[in-house]
Parts: sequence; structure tokens; C-alpha cells
Amino acid sequence: MLGLGEGMHRGISRGLVAAALATVAAATGVARADDARVRELERRVQSQDELIRRLLEKVESLEQRLDGEQQPTSVPARTHERPPSPSSGKGYGPAPVPGAPSRVDLEASELPALPSAAQASTPAPATETLARPWYQNIDLFGFVAGGLVWTGEGGTDEKASFLNYQGNLELRAQAWEDVFVHSELAISQIGFEDELNVRVGELYIHLADVGATFLSRPGSIGVKLGRFDVPFGEDYLTRDVLDNPLITWSAAIPYAVDEGILVHGQIRGLFWIASAMNGSLGRAGDDDAEKFFSLKLYGNLAEALYVSASAYWNGDTSAAAMGLGGSYWMPIGSWDYFSSAGASSSDKVDAYSYELDLRYDLPSASHVKAQFGQVFVDDDDDDFSRTIYYGQVEPLWNLGATFDGRVYLAARASIVGTFDGDEGYVFEGRPFADGSDSFGYDTESMWRIALGLGYRPNDRMLLKLEWSRDRFDLIDGSALRGRDQSRHLVGGLLAVGF
Repeated sequence: MLGLGEGMHRGISRGLVAAALATVAAATGVARADDARVRELERRVQSQDELIRRLLEKVESLEQRLDGEQQPTSVPARTHERPPSPSSGKGYGPAPVPGAPSRVDLEASELPALPSAAQASTPAPATETLARPWYQNIDLFGFVAGGLVWTGEGGTDEKASFLNYQGNLELRAQAWEDVFVHSELAISQIGFEDELNVRVGELYIHLADVGATFLSRPGSIGVKLGRFDVPFGEDYLTRDVLDNPLITWSAAIPYAVDEGILVHGQIRGLFWIASAMNGSLGRAGDDDAEKFFSLKLYGNLAEALYVSASAYWNGDTSAAAMGLGGSYWMPIGSWDYFSSAGASSSDKVDAYSYELDLRYDLPSASHVKAQFGQVFVDDDDDDFSRTIYYGQVEPLWNLGATFDGRVYLAARASIVGTFDGDEGYVFEGRPFADGSDSFGYDTESMWRIALGLGYRPNDRMLLKLEWSRDRFDLIDGSALRGRDQSRHLVGGLLAVGF
């Protein structure tokens, strides 16, 4: 397109110049003495040539800008995920088989902060950012999901309920070259339906290249400052409804949003993320001077094999931001949850954890994922310290060309617990199990098995169906034995992104 336009315009320019020069020659032949008129004609020819040259430059600049806008302007996702659209950070659900109609990625929460070997473009120069109308520097996007879920007795929806499962409205603005602002509003979130207010999710400044921003020396170090998803493990990347192939999450789903600072970078083929955060559940500040620190390393060991390793240390807190399955690290007996083992006299605990994740990509956009992790909750009273284990296995099979790459089958087996008959802890099992109120700190382990079917009728919609079963095993001395310790779920959701 550029070459054709340039040749055409240069041809026009040469024609105009030749015609003008011919006019000059004719004028000088008829009246050579009229030198002033000749000079005026020459001046006009030069002026026209300069005008045409400037127009050509503007056309070339416009064509380059249009070509650039067809490429992602945000930092793409991790190497094991598909490159996102301009307003995307994550790949939602399973990808279709190669050659099938493309999906649309719609959400930009954590991953635009991360680098990638697949990085396809760089942000527009600062001068272009300022020259563009303000609305061209802003991406507004989001998604909404609703459906019907029945959990049976003991769960959160015994009577079968229509749910507004999740609704997010997100804004991403480019303020300057390599400088971005991201804002996430959780309009609706499963588990918080009774809170009839819009909740702030992520809200941060992202300096995509600190060296370029402050030193005019481009490098590979980026920084996020504000409130963002804790960069630990892999579950925080699939928590939103369009990222998760199933309706339920894993039994453990380590996840938190907190205030702090995050630094990311790359060393050859290895990517890393480090963070320092408050570590407490409250949003108005921290409840202890000790902070939360995390480190995540990830990359592809082979073309189809992705591996990540994460670790964190949570300083003293009365209720940690980080937790498992909607349960937070706190002294046993807190929040008036039942405990047959009694209550700790401590008012704060600290914890440290590690997690290993593998993903092996199969043909036709299928995969197998595996996870294992441990958490060590440290109480000043050793009788109330706990070691917790968790893990999951998730196979996903895309049915491929049979359904145009838009239908998949998924399964997930996940566990979390102390696996010690004398030591229990509280496991909520979000979003539907209601384990905290049902069993308190008497849970030894929780198991979840889920089977699902997904269908993407077009690039902006995802329909999911699921059956799942939860089981809570209680400690030997629990006074709650005899209660129904199983949960069943049958449900369907429709998610639409924009």
C-alpha cells in the first residue's frame, strides 16, 4: 500500500513540475525580457513542489500509523498464551484450532504488565500520543456473564438461582510513550452479590520501560504501582469468567488483589516478576509494618512446555490478602468460625508459600495443566501452625474442525487441605461451596471434581455448562461430623465481551 501510494504521488509531482517548467520555457521564449515574470513562475513551481513533498510525507505517516494500529499496542501476554488484541491482556478460554475463526480477547488486567518473547509492537512515540485525539489514547472494554446454577443442599444456591456471575468495566489509557494507566471496576462479582456497590479491582500506573521513561535508555525493566492482582502462580490469570474454561475455580485458587509495587523483566528466555505489597486484607492501609514479598519465574522449556515457579512470604497480619479458595491466613478461631480444636491466642500470623505449574500444549489448541503448592502458616503458638497442600490437574480437549474449532471439553480435579486428621483449617471453596460457614476450622481437606462443555458461537461470546462435585473431609475430633459433607453443582453461564 505504501509503495503504490508513494509511486503514484511522486508521478503526480513529476508531472506537475514538468508542466510548470514547460510553462516557464514557453514564457521565456515569448518574452525573454520579462525576467521578473520568469522568476515568479520558478518560485511558484518550487512552492508547489515543496507542498507536494509535505503532502507525501503526511500520507506516508498516516499509512504507517494505520498499519501500526493493526498491531497490538499493549505488551502481549506470556509466551504460552496467544498474542492478545490491542485491548487485551489474557486469552479467554481455549483457543480454536489453527485456521479456525479467531477469538477476541477482551480483558486487560495483569498481563499487559508482563513482557513477552512474542512482543509484536512498541507504543506510539510520545509526540504521536500527544498529537492524537484523547479518545485514541484510551481503550474501554469489559465483559458480563450471567446464568443459572443449582448447588443442592449445603451450597450457596440450594434452590437454583439465576446469577449475575460477573461484570467488569475496564479502561486502559496511554499517557505517554511507555506510560499507561489501568482501571478495573467490578460491577458484579460472584460471592459479593449482597454488596450493592461497584468495587475497585485493579488500579495502577504501568511504566512499561523504566529506562526509556527516566533515562532515555530503553531496557527490559517495567514497573506497576498501585493496586493489582498478586503475581503468584497461574490461577490469577484464569479467574475471570472468560479466561476460565469451567464455571467453578479450582479448590484452592490462590488469589489476591493488593496495593504495592511490581517489577518485571526478562533474562534471555526467562521472565520474572517481583512484588512488594501490603499483604493485609484491608484496603485503607496495612495492619503491620512487615510487607508481602513475591517472586515468579516463568518461560517455555520447550515449544509446547510452559513452566512457572512462584514463592511468597506474607509478613505478620491479622487477616492476609492472600489465601486459598476464598479463605485467608489468620489465627485459628478468627471471624467466629467454628473450631473444635479451640482458638489461638495470637492476634497475627505470617505465612510463606511456593507453587509449581506446568502446561503442555497439545495439537488442535488442547492442553494439560498441572499444579502443586504448599503453604506454611506460622502462629506464635505452634499448636495452631498449619502446613497446607494443594494442587490440580486440568485436561482440555478442543473438538477441532468438527465444530469449527469452537467447542471444547474440559475437566479439573483439585484438592486443598492439611491432610492431617488432628489439624484442620477453614476452606471456603468459592464460589459455591460455602465451606467456611458450614465447617469452620474443622476441615482436613476439600476435593473438587468438575466436568464442562464450552461453546463459542462467535468471537465475543462463550457458553459454558458444568457438573461438579465437592467433598469436605473433617478432622477426627470434629463436633460437626454427621453433617452433609458433599456439594453438587449443575449450571450454565453465558459470557459476552465487548
